[in-house]
Amino acid sequence: MLVASGIGLSAALPLVLQMTTCEREVYLVWITRSLEQLAYHLPLLTNCSACFVYYTGKEKVSDQVASIIAEYPHIGLYQGRPKLDAILAWLVSQRTPAVQSVLR
Repeated sequence: MLVASGIGLSAALPLVLQMTTCEREVYLVWITRSLEQLAYHLPLLTNCSACFVYYTGKEKVSDQVASIIAEYPHIGLYQGRPKLDAILAWLVSQRTPAVQSVLR
């Protein structure tokens, strides 16, 4: 699981690519307050197993932007700040029992 905020996503994207070439599942949590950054980086998030985008900006997310994001089934868009402990607990719960014992 990788966590990035704002333009810090640029540093995380090479790690995402490297991990996916090693056939690892990659879960990315990205917090941004810029719709422009979201629109620019959206096509670059295709290598993630799942991507949780938390939008904290003041602008309303338009229906057009929401429909574009909906075209990427592995990307979820949420308003507000993430609850990282809940996300991590969900990821652990999705693993097999053998992996769960190592992760706990």
